[in-house]
Amino acid sequence: MTITNTIAASTPDTKSVFVYTGGTSWRQVATASQVGAYRELHGGGAGLVVAFGPNRAIFLHIGNGNWRNLTPNDPPGTGSIALTAEGIYAVLNARVLRHNGITSTSWTEIGSNARELYGGRYGLVATDPTTGSLFRYLGSPHNWQHIGGPGAMFAVTADSVYGLNPNKSGVFRYNGTGTNWTQIGNAAGEIYGGAWGLVATNPTNGNLFRYLGSPHNWQYIGGPGAMFTVTDDTVFGLTPDRGAVYRYDGTGSSWTKVGGPAHQIVAIGWA
Repeated sequence: MTITNTIAASTPDTKSVFVYTGGTSWRQVATASQVGAYRELHGGGAGLVVAFGPNRAIFLHIGNGNWRNLTPNDPPGTGSIALTAEGIYAVLNARVLRHNGITSTSWTEIGSNARELYGGRYGLVATDPTTGSLFRYLGSPHNWQHIGGPGAMFAVTADSVYGLNPNKSGVFRYNGTGTNWTQIGNAAGEIYGGAWGLVATNPTNGNLFRYLGSPHNWQYIGGPGAMFTVTDDTVFGLTPDRGAVYRYDGTGSSWTKVGGPAHQIVAIGWA
């Protein structure tokens, strides 16, 4: 059942979901009857989650096209959802919840309200719904550390958290202690993170750059896309018209087409 370093994609009509299995091959894991009211995909080390319908019910793919309903009983539905290597997290009714495991349908409250959740191998971070300040979850209920101020968006990799400041004029990396961050890049349109690292788009033309590990050291790796997602070993992109999925080859600006039209792509740890 395990497939690592891969992605899931939804079809343009958002009624089917496929998992990439290598080359140009994909395996369908959700049909139109299962995801007719599909809203969005979420992926991470903990697997693949689909949020359905106006109340964003949460379903986890448990293998072979089978899904488990994880939706908490509390109405009216979930807010932000994020996955790390260890678990699935969601905002519900002014609370942050952690799912209690693949065989469970129960959740544990781990924090008060949050606006957005961001997850990755480094862990879970959340933004305050009032101030936008950033907090890191320390692994036990209601144990969070304030690590920074607000940002336009954040991305979590294997080694840290990265943020785009509110006016998108700079990319910053969390130093790992207190609220200390280092600027590593100038203006960006979007940032995407994963175990492979961090990539950012140029705010003017959408071109994609990879962060090489030291401040202001970036490599151009490709042109614009509708969206990107980072796995353990590379980055995948959806063309600007959402007409095809490409995988970065790892050198220069060379990419290989691996799939056709899609609405959304997400990196997943297994499926």
